[in-house]
Amino acid sequence: MVPGQGEIIVKRFEYLFDIFWKFIKDYLRVREGIECTSPKSCFREAFKAGILSEEETVKTLEMTDDRNLSTHTYDEEAVEEIYQQIKDYWYLMDKVCRRIVERAET
Repeated sequence: MVPGQGEIIVKRFEYLFDIFWKFIKDYLRVREGIECTSPKSCFREAFKAGILSEEETVKTLEMTDDRNLSTHTYDEEAVEEIYQQIKDYWYLMDKVCRRIVERAET
C-alpha cells in the first residue's frame, strides 16, 4: 500500500458504506414497510426480505465491523487488513445495489 493512499481508500470505503446501508434502509422503509435503525439491523431485515443471501448477510455484517473499526482505530495493521477487503466489499455493494434497483423497477 502506498503511504497515505490506503488511508484515503479506507476513508472512501467508510463514506460508501454509509450510503450503502442507508440506501437499503430507505428501500426497506419505502418498498417493504420495514423500519430499521442501524446497519446491522438493516442487513438482517434485508436478508428476511430476500434481498441478501445468507452469505451476503454474513459479509455485510463483517463489513459493518470493519467500517466501525476503521473509523475508530489508528492501528496501521488493522487499516491494512481492511484495505485488503475493500475490493470484495465494493463488488458486494455494487451487486446488492443493482439487485435492489432491479426489484424496484418491477
